[in-house]
Amino acid sequence: MKKRTVSDGADISEYAHDDKPRPYLCTVCHKRFTTKRWLTIHSMRHDGENLRYSCNYCGKRFTDQNNLKKHMNLHSSNTSALNVEDAVKAIEH
Repeated sequence: MKKRTVSDGADISEYAHDDKPRPYLCTVCHKRFTTKRWLTIHSMRHDGENLRYSCNYCGKRFTDQNNLKKHMNLHSSNTSALNVEDAVKAIEH
């Protein structure tokens, strides 16, 4: 899937409380960003090569370990930090 950086000149705010211009558009999910840098960082989530961490419960993949940990806590309010650490270690090996 080819990604492009798009600045269409539209001063569209994604959030009602946010009056910042967001001219940089993700051509995959249509989310808008204030800078080209944030768009580039965001675009990594659409690139399968950068999704190195995977949830043992649902298979959803993440670019970094912290996002995986946050996600795994959503599956069960009883998930302890130790269980999450063990799951991450199992994924990395």
